[in-house]
Amino acid sequence: MSTDINDIMTCYQTQVNKRLELFFDKKIEEASRISNYTREVAVNAKEYTLRGGKRLRPIFFIYGYKCFSDDNIEAITEASISIELMQSYLLIHDDIMDEDELRRGKPTFHIVYKDICERQFEKNESLKFGENIALLAGDLLEAYGEEVLANSHFKDEYVKKALAKYAEIVKNVGYGQILDIISEKKGIITEDEILMIHKLKTATYTIEGPLHIGALLAGANDADLQILSNYGIPLGLAFQIQDDILG
Repeated sequence: MSTDINDIMTCYQTQVNKRLELFFDKKIEEASRISNYTREVAVNAKEYTLRGGKRLRPIFFIYGYKCFSDDNIEAITEASISIELMQSYLLIHDDIMDEDELRRGKPTFHIVYKDICERQFEKNESLKFGENIALLAGDLLEAYGEEVLANSHFKDEYVKKALAKYAEIVKNVGYGQILDIISEKKGIITEDEILMIHKLKTATYTIEGPLHIGALLAGANDADLQILSNYGIPLGLAFQIQDDILG
């Protein structure tokens, strides 16, 4: 069974990566019409997104849909890249907040642009420059994700609900990040607070949210979403706890 799961994962990872490449190539062309600098940001956003990752969120997105429909699989696979674009957006901003210099074995986005500043302009305030460009790149990626979802080939009423869920995920991650940052300053945190942060930052964003968006594009109702939540939230918490143990 594990071999079958690995094969399925590999298959979907390949499909998602292919669609991400095609999408970014269009965005690079779009950005090229504005400036070489905007083109360069789009090129680096593509590299950052495609440098690694398991594509778990798009896969949960696809399977959320497949729980309720076996039609239009090409369209749902295309739409699923929206959640990976959201992932890149959140990671870029997270890297700045955590002052991380590496992501998946390569320089984080703000460090990439710190180095670009030092090569092309000057070393003075190069880190600030890098952080500013990275923040903007993250904003672009968030908009890209919304664009993909808004243009997906499903009923308008389903797309509207999916976009609302997309916004809800971003909002919940923001709330979780606020609690996480403040907890570091407080120096004391309860088990309930830890679980709330894990729920907002990981469970809803990694598993429940992608499942919900995919399901909504298939026409799922509130009762259907609750069933997916009953599965996704505990799994997401377990995922984060195990990640903490490994870390």
